Amino acid sequence: MAARLGAGRRPAAARRPDTAGSVADDYLTRRLDALAAGDLRVTVHHSDLLALPPGAARSTEATS
Repeated sequence: MAARLGAGRRPAAARRPDTAGSVADDYLTRRLDALAAGDLRVTVHHSDLLALPPGAARSTEATS
């Protein structure tokens, strides 16, 4: 989850380069602190569906 939180920093910095260093860093620091403390949760309200053609090999490795 930490990698996912950090991934949002680049688009935010592109939108507001004037505040990217302070606002984005502060936000990321607060979120990572909450994650480390066990206070951050993620709720996913959907299921992904993968449809493969008949006979297609299915990988057993999970991806994120």
